Amino acid sequence: DYTAKKYFRRTIKRDPSFPNPYHALGTLEHTHGNIRAALAVIKEGIRNCPQNHRLYHALGDVYLDANMLDLAEESYLAGLQHGPHWSKSFFYTSLSFVSYALGHTRNSRTLLRQSLEVNGGMHAQGVIALAQLEESEGNVEESREVYRDAILRYEKKRRKRSPNRRNGSKNGQKKNGSDDESSFDTSSLVDGQGNPYTRAYAGDKWINVFKSWARMEEIHGTYETAHIVYSKAARLFPNNVDLLIQWAELQAEHGDVDRARLLYEAACHRVGGRTAEPYEKFAMFEMTRKNFVEAQAVLLRGAQAVADLSIGGDGKSGLTLAHLLHTWGVCEYHLG
Repeated sequence: DYTAKKYFRRTIKRDPSFPNPYHALGTLEHTHGNIRAALAVIKEGIRNCPQNHRLYHALGDVYLDANMLDLAEESYLAGLQHGPHWSKSFFYTSLSFVSYALGHTRNSRTLLRQSLEVNGGMHAQGVIALAQLEESEGNVEESREVYRDAILRYEKKRRKRSPNRRNGSKNGQKKNGSDDESSFDTSSLVDGQGNPYTRAYAGDKWINVFKSWARMEEIHGTYETAHIVYSKAARLFPNNVDLLIQWAELQAEHGDVDRARLLYEAACHRVGGRTAEPYEKFAMFEMTRKNFVEAQAVLLRGAQAVADLSIGGDGKSGLTLAHLLHTWGVCEYHLG
């Protein structure tokens, strides 16, 4: 971090009219809890780049974190005047956080709905905030409706165009519109065959909408409603390993051992050797069922897959490999 700060400061000195280093340095200071330093940097950036909306938003975030709510609101409102149209969704969402902190739940809800009127509602942060607000108020059905409407919009955006649809074929339209989200199709969910959606871009925040919805269903819904959400998510994010693990844990919790095993296997296949976590979780799943020989085989596969990366110096893979080796020791103890 010291080196990063040094280069950000050098950039500011070289070109004081360039807003990015002010934002990066201010955000870094804020992340480390250095509120005074963060405020100083961001305010300097606004003086030199008074039209940059990202600096106003960053300033508002620092004030909000410091519970200086009037100043946070003032900063967000200022940013609204300078940013492009698409940025308004982020400012409305942040203003809703201020209103909620002040105890103005109704106004917070109104601001969140405003955030979803921008860019056709394609604002993942606003969707999650509004749905969780409704959930916190005990309005589970309203929360579910927020998630459902947003996901329908997102699915429509991601759905592939079929030749039949372009040619106006009714049969083609029917086929694409008749997915059974509650079915468990091994080929489509695990191997990715026949996926009707375009590939997700790296860092797509909409995965968090699905995870938030699934969490709510696990708490307030049923196994079936949570399963359907995971099914939807897996079709749109088939390579998300965390999602597959969470789905596997849901199956295990509700006694569907075969589905859980299939999903753990898919997670291990997807992750390759980047991390040992899915292998360890898969092995622990088998160990809780006294399947120690099967767990041993999974642990061996995981160690072999991750070993090369950990030797190369990957910190995360090395740490997860250490956890896997510990679990392997426990497994060997039970095997005698």
